Amino acid sequence: FVTAWLDNAMAFAVAARDAQVRLASLELKVSFLERVGVAPVEAEARVLRWGGSVVFLEAQLMDVDGGVLARASSTGKLLRPR
Repeated sequence: FVTAWLDNAMAFAVAARDAQVRLASLELKVSFLERVGVAPVEAEARVLRWGGSVVFLEAQLMDVDGGVLARASSTGKLLRPR
């Protein structure tokens, strides 16, 4: 669930930059730093590098105090409309 949360946040970072582009994950690495319980959390994602067809992304899941619970990095394929 946490992995999907972070992957989805990174997809939203791509959509925020270009709503016409879709994302296919090529590689995804997640580091689980703390236990993620049943409590409010926030995901934050950013684009590190936007290439012609490949994008590099990162995200983190934080608790309400700003403590990092999990971090992810991803390489994705940009799928542009024809």
